[in-house]
Amino acid sequence: MKDKEIITKKEENLTQEINSNNIQSKGLNKKRNKKVARRIVCAVIILVVLGAIVINNKANTEDGSIILVKSSKAEVSDINSYLSTTADIQSNYSKTYYPPVNGKVIEISVKVGDEVKAGQVLIKYDMDDLESTVALNQIQYDNAVLAKQDLVDQNKDAQAKVDDYNTDIEDIKRQIKNLNLEIEELGNTNEDHSKDAMITAKDQQITGLETSQDSLEKQRDAIYFVSDSKLKQADNSISSAKINLDSAKERRDTSESSIIAEQDGVVTSLYSVVGAQDNVSKAAVEVMDTKDLKAIVYVNKYEADSVKIGDKAIILSGSNEYEGEVSFVAPNAEKTQGATGSTASLKVEVKILNGDENLKINFESDIDILTASTQAVVTVPVEAIKTDKDGRNYLYVIENNKAVEKDITLGIQSDTTAEIVAGVLDKEEVILNPSSEIIDGTMVSTDETVKKGSFFSNMRKSRNSETENTTN
Repeated sequence: MKDKEIITKKEENLTQEINSNNIQSKGLNKKRNKKVARRIVCAVIILVVLGAIVINNKANTEDGSIILVKSSKAEVSDINSYLSTTADIQSNYSKTYYPPVNGKVIEISVKVGDEVKAGQVLIKYDMDDLESTVALNQIQYDNAVLAKQDLVDQNKDAQAKVDDYNTDIEDIKRQIKNLNLEIEELGNTNEDHSKDAMITAKDQQITGLETSQDSLEKQRDAIYFVSDSKLKQADNSISSAKINLDSAKERRDTSESSIIAEQDGVVTSLYSVVGAQDNVSKAAVEVMDTKDLKAIVYVNKYEADSVKIGDKAIILSGSNEYEGEVSFVAPNAEKTQGATGSTASLKVEVKILNGDENLKINFESDIDILTASTQAVVTVPVEAIKTDKDGRNYLYVIENNKAVEKDITLGIQSDTTAEIVAGVLDKEEVILNPSSEIIDGTMVSTDETVKKGSFFSNMRKSRNSETENTTN
């Protein structure tokens, strides 16, 4: 009996243990079911997010990546627009002196590099040749007058010959006329036995006279007359010779015997030599003011409209910096012929306001001309700006990690920044040097830790982390 009770007790304990195990098993199954449900929900959420990203970022549909970009923020600042180029340094005062007379140099009182003062004698000449010059020009004038008179006399002689020929021709015409009248009278007579012979004789006389008339007319017409154009040339030669003669007399009467400096400066070139014969058409000496300087710039057709008189400038020569101001803009361009054709450029002069001995004439220097300036405007780096084939200017701003294309209106530009008149606001973040991959709506990031293809990787890591936490 006791054994039976013991067996029964064991059976009850075993049954309770089985039931307990069943209950525990059901609890574990419940937990497992909850974990599976959570994983399914997470997967659905992830797929929804990924689907939205793929739809909104067509440029990255293949691998689902975010494009890493560099950016900068629009800011309110001042902007200066410069035309940067090179310039030749020249003197504002440069005078080339020519000999006052054709004469021998008897004294040179300066050399290259000397500083001279206004009124200082530079070169002296022997004046003895002036009378010879006057005499020579007088001869040339007289010869021109004689040459014209000779042409006039030729025409007078020719006209006299023509008149003589015309007199002879008129006399022959009268004889022919009389003979014709005589023939007509003979035709009216009744003397038949001699009439025909007489008419024949007179006809022969007429024929001979007509031959003579024809010969005289040919000789008359062959007479040469000096043309009006040659007579005009002779008149011009007289006028030219007269001008030269008057000029020589004026130089003789008024010319100085020396070259005198008209303004302070430095002798930069000397061409005359003591003892040599100088000519009024050949330069003798050149004087420049080496302190009053200007920079000569040539601009092309795209730059010309931006430069105007009064624009400020900075001239750089070595380590020295000088201030300048545009003082002259040529009214027309100059054409130069090159190997590939002709080019046109516009001359611009910049007065240097604080030149010194370190700035050398004929040296080339860098120059920045301030062509435009504005204050407190919205600006962006020029690397952000794009222009399409139709000339439309636009850029991309970053909004919610997306590239948003915006049309812009540009103002003035410097080498690094550009004024935005419309299209972008202060503090907006713009993409620098946007590649062709970036279009309106492209997902972008400026975080360098985000690499191409890492977005989905990070999402998977986040999902796995959540799954592991749920399991635990």
